[in-house]
Amino acid sequence: MDLLLRGSLLAAGVVIGGGALVLVGWCFDIAAFKSVVPGLVTMKVNTALCFVLSGLALGLLREDRGRGRRLAAGLAWGVTALAAMTLAEYSMRANLGIDQMLVPEAQIGGLPATPGRMALTTALGFALTGVALLLLTRGSARAVAVSQGWTVLAGFNALLAIAGYIYRAPSLIDISMRGVRSNMAVNTAFLFGFLTLGMLAARPGAGLMATIMSPNAGGVSARRLLPFALLVPLSLGWLRLQGQIAGLYSTNFGIAVFAMAIVAVFTIVVFLGSRSLNHHAARRRLAESALRESEERYRTLFNYAPDGIVIADPESYYLDANASICRMLGYSHDELVGLHATDIVVPAEIEQVGLALTTIKARAEHHREWQFRRKDGSVFEAEVRATMMPDGNLMGVIRDITERRSAEQDLRESEARL
Repeated sequence: MDLLLRGSLLAAGVVIGGGALVLVGWCFDIAAFKSVVPGLVTMKVNTALCFVLSGLALGLLREDRGRGRRLAAGLAWGVTALAAMTLAEYSMRANLGIDQMLVPEAQIGGLPATPGRMALTTALGFALTGVALLLLTRGSARAVAVSQGWTVLAGFNALLAIAGYIYRAPSLIDISMRGVRSNMAVNTAFLFGFLTLGMLAARPGAGLMATIMSPNAGGVSARRLLPFALLVPLSLGWLRLQGQIAGLYSTNFGIAVFAMAIVAVFTIVVFLGSRSLNHHAARRRLAESALRESEERYRTLFNYAPDGIVIADPESYYLDANASICRMLGYSHDELVGLHATDIVVPAEIEQVGLALTTIKARAEHHREWQFRRKDGSVFEAEVRATMMPDGNLMGVIRDITERRSAEQDLRESEARL
């Protein structure tokens, strides 16, 4: 979990740095900072600003104090508002004056029709991540679960653009709405990837991430299969495309090879996943068997120990007792369970029970000789050692010293006669 939280902070730094680099590029007209490759679509100023705000909000999510959370929420509101206004510009074919409010961009060759405006898919991505960041600041389990759902949608939105660049498919990148064309820049798509991964890693113990990070077999399988599910189809598709571009085969043949490759890869993945699950199941059965054997050994030692053994709750009401203490006191097991320690000592010892309980709760061992009262009212002396167990319950070992006392008395009488 700590590794994921550090990864989330690292992702926030990458997003902030990437956005800041683009802002520097626009301020000083450095083309290489605006776009990864010359000639490709540039990341817009508002896009870079939203990335900086989003990265700062993501970094502040680690703050447990209210001030940090409130600041993160304010930054997320800023991202959401800017994305919402951009979407409104697209839907209403309006210009709200936000596209070039920081740095102007000249219109070149008629494209884009609205210079300085972030792409439609970019605005949609920031609307999703902005709302998701707002939900993360609330901290409740339900809010985190909904936030992760929005984050996954934003991630797939970016992945669609990355696939468009990988496969040279302009229709996946060049989106048109009401006659206005817009392209998501390649650096925008990759920064969205870092942002969404960082947001998912920010709350690894809740929602979707709790399932993925679970130590159980389902979580282990998810962590092993997800990389294959994301990377293998994209990689195989790219290889298939390169072969077709090189003229090695026709479109139909390429599609058939791609489909069979997907079948083969996922068949192997299913086999490996099944083997892993079987391995975990076998280990669990071995652990359960060892636990049962351990419990049986404990129960055997407990029941056949020559000394009396009692298990009590923190208030000294008996939860369990072995056969030896039942014989000493003359009670059956069912009769003894539920009694309090004061029910089996002589009246003169009752006040000492509270003192002994205080000692035991202080994690100290109690060792003392007590006078016990049997069910029939007879009295006997016993040596008691009591302590607190790891689960918070109390365990007492009771040894009848009646015979030892009788032997000591006989010895004293014998010495007196001599």
